[in-house]
Amino acid sequence: FGSSGRDAPQPGTSRLVLARRRPIRQRCCAADSAEAMHAFDSDAPPEVPQAPMPLPPRPKKKRKKRRGFLEVFLHKVQKPEVILLSVWWLIMLVLVIYMAEMGSLLRAIWKPLAVLMSIPMLFFVALSFATL
Repeated sequence: FGSSGRDAPQPGTSRLVLARRRPIRQRCCAADSAEAMHAFDSDAPPEVPQAPMPLPPRPKKKRKKRRGFLEVFLHKVQKPEVILLSVWWLIMLVLVIYMAEMGSLLRAIWKPLAVLMSIPMLFFVALSFATL
């Protein structure tokens, strides 16, 4: 600190009190630099605030084509668990028809049965073509 008795630290004096006693120029380290003093100089040319740098343009994302009903259906049907369960139920249906001796009954009613089964199939085909 200074050599005068006024600036000399007294025992038990805190640093905050000592910092207040020093002149303003000695309190702040940045005040000694030329840049800091130039910022408060009234003769200095005024700085024009610059606009922030614009962000680079985002790359345009390709719009994904929405998958149709048939694509989604085929993707789900190709899973192994779906294939195994379908084969299991087909085997069970054939075994039930054979064990119950329903072959002659199915031969007698195959035309109305085919008409009833064709209704959901027609809607499935129509929905598949509509969403292509």
